[in-house]
Amino acid sequence: DLRKLLTARRLDLLVVILRHAPNSVTELGRLAGRNLKNVSEDLALLHQLGLVEFIAVEGHGDERAPMVPYDEIDLTIDLQALAEQEVA
Repeated sequence: DLRKLLTARRLDLLVVILRHAPNSVTELGRLAGRNLKNVSEDLALLHQLGLVEFIAVEGHGDERAPMVPYDEIDLTIDLQALAEQEVA
């Protein structure tokens, strides 16, 4: 279910990344005021969905910065097709 995947907290992470361009997941967690473990889990899911990418940060060893490669996400759901699937 899409609502379970794109929660308000996950969408907030996308916004924080766009606004602040954090240099690490740790910095993102601090900026979002969230637990690092939960932020990491949410980022992993957002990465699987193709909504977050990670880029190397010069001078920071293996540290990778999260980035959002989009300015907007456009989503269309064909409710009629879903209704017809339920009946079939």
